[in-house]
Amino acid sequence: MICKGTAAMTDIRYVAAAPAHLDGMCAMLQRLRDDGVRTRPADPAFVNDNYIANPDRIACTVALDGAGQVLGFQSLSRARAGNPWDTPVG
Repeated sequence: MICKGTAAMTDIRYVAAAPAHLDGMCAMLQRLRDDGVRTRPADPAFVNDNYIANPDRIACTVALDGAGQVLGFQSLSRARAGNPWDTPVG
């Protein structure tokens, strides 16, 4: 998700998600909740446990603008049994 009023596309850089990105990731997810696009949590504990420090994480990449503000992120992790998406294990 790229928010309105953000930096030009050439100013975007991509880095691995880290604890320093937690607040920005929460804010982005909260905007999605506010817009009715997302129903899952957007609080720091959820974001940390499911994206930043997820033990099943393969990769989580954050898009940052020229000022280092989170524009969006993408996460890839291995699915465990009973995951909320009914994705096959692995």
